Amino acid sequence: PISERIYRMSEAKQHVIKEKFDMMVRASIGHDIFYNNNNDIKTGKSHLKINPEDIDYNGYDLFYSGEIISNIKNEIIEIFHEHNYFTLSGLSDILIDYQIKFIINSLTSLRERHLPFITKNGKSLTTIILEEIKQLNPTYRSDRLIKLLNQFIKDKVDIGKLSLSNDKIVHLVERYRDKFIIMALEELISNKVTLFDKYGFTVYLRENNGYFYIDRNYPAGGSSNSCMMYYTDNIVTIENQTFENILNVNESVNIFKSLNKIKEINDDSKRLNEYLDSLTIRTQSNILFSKSIPPDVK
Repeated sequence: PISERIYRMSEAKQHVIKEKFDMMVRASIGHDIFYNNNNDIKTGKSHLKINPEDIDYNGYDLFYSGEIISNIKNEIIEIFHEHNYFTLSGLSDILIDYQIKFIINSLTSLRERHLPFITKNGKSLTTIILEEIKQLNPTYRSDRLIKLLNQFIKDKVDIGKLSLSNDKIVHLVERYRDKFIIMALEELISNKVTLFDKYGFTVYLRENNGYFYIDRNYPAGGSSNSCMMYYTDNIVTIENQTFENILNVNESVNIFKSLNKIKEINDDSKRLNEYLDSLTIRTQSNILFSKSIPPDVK
């Protein structure tokens, strides 16, 4: 039989292993962000929830921000259909208004179609609703609207009779962190993403002195005083060139070099004739029409 001493040693060892495991969980990426998913820690201070101000988001931002930034970019593209410029703080408020407007319009549209909001068990949305939400705006984060509807269902709110207003929805809408908004703006500017204004013209996002605005000119070359000039200066553009134009450019360079050479040996007719004989017929004819050859050269 197992003695009491062996049992106590095993129990102490189990506690040590558990403490080490809890330490590894706390050090893992995303633990502080997903605290509710890691609430099984039972030893010591590890069971205490972290103060939000002490959370280090760097690990989370590195691995999980891609989808969020993509969603912000899509919303900014939609916002430029109505706005021509904004500041960073102003954009944060505009994004909130955009989300609220989309949710209200979506709920109104779904109610007008008289679709059932819950399944027979009253716990989840139907497949029909999910498809309808995706069709309303494919670029929008439909999971937020789904979360909102599920919250209404959980609270037994009659969506059909709900008075839709900003006050009832604003507390359920997530405000993006400034860091994510800046990262989304940086991608739109540095990648020169094509946008469309409210008149349907092609525009590009620019930044100057804290203001973000749209410009119909392609951001290529030139200096600027913007804070993000690293992303807008010294840009190499690509344009189509015909083969004939390329030949003409190369020929112009050859003619320029040849004329300089002719000026150097202008006093020596023999050398000049030998040099002209070494040139192509095309270059010779162009030099002849340029009237830069002395009359005594044959």
